Amino acid sequence: MPFEHLIESVSKLLMKDGVFCTIIPFKEEEKFIALASAMHLKVNKRTRVKGNVNSEIKRTLLEMSFHESLINTTELVIENARHDYTEDYMNLTKAFYLKM
Repeated sequence: MPFEHLIESVSKLLMKDGVFCTIIPFKEEEKFIALASAMHLKVNKRTRVKGNVNSEIKRTLLEMSFHESLINTTELVIENARHDYTEDYMNLTKAFYLKM
């Protein structure tokens, strides 16, 4: 779905106290936030995701609402080494994986 369509739909459907969360490619973060801002959506939380400590940021997790707040920006590293998942990643995803 094009970002423009997604953001327009969210701005129409989200309750005034609602929260919208999404995962986007990191390279699209600035564009997405600018489009959302034009529809009065503000970033509340932002998590930038890396495969490992030495890799580039691949994804951004965003939490947005109509309310302005300080942006809480964090980083999530998925693996320490191949198939050796970080504690933060396991805590985030354990409800979705049987062997996590």
